[in-house]
Amino acid sequence: SSIFFCFSVVVVVVRQTHASMQAAQEAWNSLVSKKQMVIELWISSVDQGWAHSVCSQADLAKALADVEVTAIESDIIMSPSLGIPIMAHPPAIESDLTFSEFLQRGVASGKHLKLDFKQPDVVQDCLKMCQQYSDRFQGIWLNADILPGPGKEGMQPIFEADSFVKMCLDALPGACLSLGWCVDLGLAGPYEDYHVDEMFDVLSRNSLLEARLVIPVNLRLAIMNSESRPPLLRLLENTACELLLWTGFGEPPISYQDIQYARHMYYAVEPDDIEDDPDAPAQRSCYRDRVAFDVIVAQKWSVALKGAVTFRLYQGYNKSRKFFHTLASTLLLSRRPRQQQPHQFVSPSSSRLPHITTTGTVVAPAQ
Repeated sequence: SSIFFCFSVVVVVVRQTHASMQAAQEAWNSLVSKKQMVIELWISSVDQGWAHSVCSQADLAKALADVEVTAIESDIIMSPSLGIPIMAHPPAIESDLTFSEFLQRGVASGKHLKLDFKQPDVVQDCLKMCQQYSDRFQGIWLNADILPGPGKEGMQPIFEADSFVKMCLDALPGACLSLGWCVDLGLAGPYEDYHVDEMFDVLSRNSLLEARLVIPVNLRLAIMNSESRPPLLRLLENTACELLLWTGFGEPPISYQDIQYARHMYYAVEPDDIEDDPDAPAQRSCYRDRVAFDVIVAQKWSVALKGAVTFRLYQGYNKSRKFFHTLASTLLLSRRPRQQQPHQFVSPSSSRLPHITTTGTVVAPAQ
C-alpha cells in the first residue's frame, strides 16, 4: 500500500507540473502573440499609395482592385436609420457600406486601413470589431480631430483628446494613432505656434512624445506660413511622429508645385538644394521618411490653376462674409437703445404673488 501511495503522489505531482508548464506555455504564447500584434499593427504612412474617402461599395471595390493602392482611408459615422457604424463623410448621413463589411473586406485584402472617426459615439463599437481581427491587421491608423485648428479657434471639438487616446490604446495597444486639428478651410490661416503647443500638451499628458504616431495637417494651410521654419516643423524635431499632409473631401486638386514647396519646407533642407526629382540625393534629409502625402494632384496645369483660384475665392468669400456679419452685429448692438431699468412696485395686496426683479430674477412670494 505504501508503494501505491508513493506512486499516486508521483502521478499527482507530474500532472500538476505538466498543467503548470502548459499554463506557462499558453501565457508565453499569448504574450508573444500580443507582442507580435503590437508590432504588426504599426506601419509607416510614408510611401503608401492612398485611396481617400472610401465610403461606398463602388469605391471600396475600386480601391481593392487597384494594385497601386496599399492603404485605404475611410470616414465613419453612426447611421441614424440603422443605428450601426457606416462609412460616410458628413454631410452624408447614409451609405451602402457598413463598417463591419468594410473591415472584413479590408482585412481580407491585406491592405492597410485608416479609420477616420467623425463622431465619438462610433469609436467604442468600431474598436470592439477591430479586436476580432487584431492578429490579422497589416496596418491600422485610428484618426480623429481632437484640437481646434486654423479657422476653428475658440470652438470645442466633438472629441475629447485624452478620452479618445485612452480608448484607442486600451482597445488596440499596437495601433497607430492619428491625431489632428479641426480646420475650416474657408476661414483658416496657417498653422501657428499655439496650435503646435496644444498638440504638444496632449502628447505630453498621454506619454506620446516618443510614440510612433501620425499628425495629419492640411497641405494648403501647412504651406501658407512663409517663415523659414514653420511651426509644424517643431513636431518633427521634438517627437517621433510622422507628418501627413492631406487635401480634404471636396477640396480642389493640389498642384505638383505646391507639393514640391511642401517638401522644401518640411524635408529640413535648404530650398535651393531641392531638385524636381524626389529621389535626388539632396532630398534624402533627416525628415524625408517622416513626411507623407495623401493628396489629390491636378494632372494638368489648367486644373491646378482652377483649383488654386477656386480655393482663394472660397476663402475670400467666407472671410468677407464673416467680416460683414461681425460689422453688422457690432453696429446693431451699438445702435440698440439702452433699456431703462423699471422700478418694481409691490402693493401689500400683491405681496403674495411672484414678481420679476430689475435683473430678471424670479422672486418667489414670501411665505
